[in-house]
Amino acid sequence: MDLALPSQLRSSLGGTTATRLDGRTEVWRVEMGGGDVVLRRNDPASHPPSESTVTNDIGWVHRFLSSRDGGGLGLPRPVPLFDGASVVIADGAVWEALTFVPGRVVGWDLSPTMYEVGRLLARFHEVVAETGALGQRQPCIPVDTLTDQQWSRVELSSTDRRTVMGSLASLTEDLEDVDHAGSRRTVIHGDITNHNILATGLPPKASGVIDFANAYCEATLADIGFALWRSGRPSQSAESFDHERIASFLAGYHSRRPLDQTDVRAVTAYLRARGLQIMAKRARRTAVVDTGPIRKLDWLAHNLTRLNQRLSSAVRLLPTNGVATHSRTTHCPSPRTQQVTD
Repeated sequence: MDLALPSQLRSSLGGTTATRLDGRTEVWRVEMGGGDVVLRRNDPASHPPSESTVTNDIGWVHRFLSSRDGGGLGLPRPVPLFDGASVVIADGAVWEALTFVPGRVVGWDLSPTMYEVGRLLARFHEVVAETGALGQRQPCIPVDTLTDQQWSRVELSSTDRRTVMGSLASLTEDLEDVDHAGSRRTVIHGDITNHNILATGLPPKASGVIDFANAYCEATLADIGFALWRSGRPSQSAESFDHERIASFLAGYHSRRPLDQTDVRAVTAYLRARGLQIMAKRARRTAVVDTGPIRKLDWLAHNLTRLNQRLSSAVRLLPTNGVATHSRTTHCPSPRTQQVTD
C-alpha cells in the first residue's frame, strides 16, 4: 500500500513532516510545536471505516483516555487534530491522533525486570480503578462469552479441536471457581505485554503504556493473564510459559496491589482465556483460523496445576506494600449486559 498519508490528513498537519515508525502497525510520528503527535491507521478488517467505529470503537478508547490523568504514568491522550476531533475516516480507514509517549519498548529486554513491569501494571490499574460509566466498547469479546462463540464453524483438525474444546470446558470450571461473574470490572488495556510498555532513564524504568487497541471493560485481573500470554513466555517463538518470569511479574504486581490465592488462580484462568479470545477474534474476521495459540493451550492443559502452585507460593511468601484492592465492586457494565458484535 502507499505509505504516504492521505491528503485529507496532511492538510490537518499544517505543513509539518510525518515520519512513519517501524513496527507491525501503520503509525506516523508528527513533530508539532505543542508536542509530538502519533497518527495511527486502523486496519479496516478489524475496525471498518464507519461512524459506529468512530463513535463506539476507537472513539470509546479516546473517551477513556481523555478521562485519565495518568497519575504520573505515561499514557497517550487524544489530540483534536481533525477539525476538533481526534478520530476521523480518511482514505477508506479510521485514523486517530494521540500524544506521543516518550521511551523505548521493553519487549524482551532484561531491564526493567518482570518484577518492575508487574508493578507498573499495578500502577495502571490504580489509574483505571474508578473508570466511571463508559459503557462497554463495541465490538469486543469478553471472557465469559468465549463459550458462546460458534466454534463448530471453525475448521480445525480433530486433535486441535480436542485441545480447544477441552480448554473451553476447563475455562468454564475455572471461571466459576474464581467467581468471575462477581469480579470487579474496569477498563483493561487488553494487551499490556512488555511490547506495549515503555521504559525511560538509566537504568531503564518502566514508565509508560501505549497501544490501547484491545481495551474494553473486563474483570480487572484479566489484564494480568492477557499480558502474560506473550510476556510470560521465554521468547517470542516459545510455545510454553516460563514459571519464573510469571512468578516475578506477579510478585511485582502483588507488592503494590495484593493478590490472594483466588486471584492467582484467576490470573492463570485468564491466561488460558486469552489464547481462546485470540482465536475467536480471528475466526470472526476471516476464514483463516489462527491456530498459533493451540500449542500454548495444550501446554497449559498439562502444566496449569504446577504453574498455579509456583505462583501461589510466590504470592504467599512475599510481603506487600499496599492494601487489598480486588473488591467485587463493578464499575463497568456486567459482561452480559451488551452483546458482542466483533
